[in-house]
Amino acid sequence: MLEPVVKTAPIILQDAPGADAGLTAWSRRVAEAPPRRPLWEAITTARRAIAGDAPARRARRVFLMVVFLWVLNIGDLTMTMIAHRLGQFEELNPVARGLLDCPAALTVFKLALLALSSGIFLAFRRVRLTEIACGGMCCVYTALTFVWTVYFQDIML
Repeated sequence: MLEPVVKTAPIILQDAPGADAGLTAWSRRVAEAPPRRPLWEAITTARRAIAGDAPARRARRVFLMVVFLWVLNIGDLTMTMIAHRLGQFEELNPVARGLLDCPAALTVFKLALLALSSGIFLAFRRVRLTEIACGGMCCVYTALTFVWTVYFQDIML
């Protein structure tokens, strides 16, 4: 069963001691309200409340991207060594070019650079710029993986 809707008139506070004549309870509450904050402060507060654990989520994403970079870099190292053994490969990196004849030295060099960059990424994992840089590196190494795929498809045909 539906309840009837009852509308009441605002209460006039004329008779109340210390009340301004003619003010309703609502208008008095508005008049006594603290001043509003600027819009940018309200937006910033709302963003912080919504984001909450954003640095923790960012740290997790950076960690996962670093793991992805390790997988892609080990694949790149493997493909570099295979292409060098096939004899149809020219390394453009002058440091790596000198190490191609010694696979152990190339592996140590590549893994040392990877460990150093991973350490930097993980040390600053809660910083937004780190996430952007790590994502950029993932894009570059993903593109390089596609280049290796096309390279080996051309060799096999």
